Amino acid sequence: MALTRQLLRNDVLSALKTHIGNGSWRKTLPSERQLTDQFQVSRGTLRYALKILQNDGIIQSIPGSGYVITKRIKSEPHSVEVISIGILIGTQHGNQEARSLTWIPALQQRVAKRGWNLFVHEGIPEVSRSPETGLRKLFKSTNHMCWLLVRCPKNIQQVFNKQGIPAIICGSPYSEITLPSIDLNYQAIGRHAAGLLAAKGHKRIGYVRNRAAFPGDQECLNSFKSTLQKCLSKPSLKIIQHSSEFHDYGTILKQISSPTDPVTALFIDSPFQYLRVFTQALRAGIKIPDELSLISRHDIDFLHHLDPMPAFYEFNPKERAAKIHQILEERIQGDTLKNHQTLLIPEFTPGKSVVHKTI
Repeated sequence: MALTRQLLRNDVLSALKTHIGNGSWRKTLPSERQLTDQFQVSRGTLRYALKILQNDGIIQSIPGSGYVITKRIKSEPHSVEVISIGILIGTQHGNQEARSLTWIPALQQRVAKRGWNLFVHEGIPEVSRSPETGLRKLFKSTNHMCWLLVRCPKNIQQVFNKQGIPAIICGSPYSEITLPSIDLNYQAIGRHAAGLLAAKGHKRIGYVRNRAAFPGDQECLNSFKSTLQKCLSKPSLKIIQHSSEFHDYGTILKQISSPTDPVTALFIDSPFQYLRVFTQALRAGIKIPDELSLISRHDIDFLHHLDPMPAFYEFNPKERAAKIHQILEERIQGDTLKNHQTLLIPEFTPGKSVVHKTI
């Protein structure tokens, strides 16, 4: 057991030296959490290797700055260039988008087979406060050949777009952004959900969405609205906006029993908001789906344990990872892929939370 631990420590030490030598990290090392995730080792094993590098004068631990590279190691001649990929995770809305990151482990397995390294940069306050300044410092401390931008707001996308930094948007690009992107086909989701509810006879429908919307969120809403407008029954639409996981749906739930303007179905942008509506409806004595039909735009594990089983849209993380990997290969080979957009069609699980409205 001790021998295995020692071999693992030596492997980590060798990997750290390789990354420093080939320039994967320019001025500072990633955080300990990022390194343990990257090498899949314990913090104790990692710190053993870091201690040796400090003793050799290769790195120095500086409070507030992490591990700073103080001596550059020469790479071995004829060594193979190590390709480094950075994932930048920007704005987060609590736990709502946790499901959207399940493709990262699948991608990590794919790039590992190619001998590439994948580093996740998340929760960088300086990048959020001042994207240009924060990203300038991030670029100086890293040497990634390409970036994957996840939930990054417009001002961050603009910096990559303006400076021509190789990047792929894993989500929705904002207007005038020409970076390649891969996302779910939210227009198709909006069309399908609206058409389904209208076909089920629902004439007063609610759409629950986050106030801080990304372009894909708006595309879904626009598609949902336009589909309802084309329906012969002309269903009415009420938009309900939330800003946190603890939104109170008391007002909208009161409308369900209203004789003048009852809402009979809700399309909900997040599985967490679905659970919020579901639990509040149960407390109010509202029967799902008999009195209120529900559809979740996304899937998450806990939805499968609710009764009745929710209707939702889901994507295959491995399929998404494969598509991202394919675009990465092209981008690293030098293709600009300007305005190249890949849209994935999610699968719909009907569940038992939607019924035909007869009245």
